[in-house]
Amino acid sequence: MNTASTNSNNPHPRSTSEEPRAQRTWIAVLAAAIAGVLLLLITPFPRGFQGETTGDAALVSQVENALDSGHWHHVAAAKIDGDDVTWGGVGADGA
Repeated sequence: MNTASTNSNNPHPRSTSEEPRAQRTWIAVLAAAIAGVLLLLITPFPRGFQGETTGDAALVSQVENALDSGHWHHVAAAKIDGDDVTWGGVGADGA
């Protein structure tokens, strides 16, 4: 079999394997960009603790400092010291 004659049928033998790879790469990049924008849109703003403080404000302040990231919306905490129980929260209704 003459390989020269089979290669002459396709003037761009590399283009058939490189074009789909480039196309798949761009599709993946576009899909990642769309996913990033959609995730940004569903992220709540403002970020951080939302709602009113209920219970012990000092305990809530300690919890906020311990969590550090500030990306929590509803947080409740209890501190038990013997028979003494202190509670506090952010974003919970106090009922």
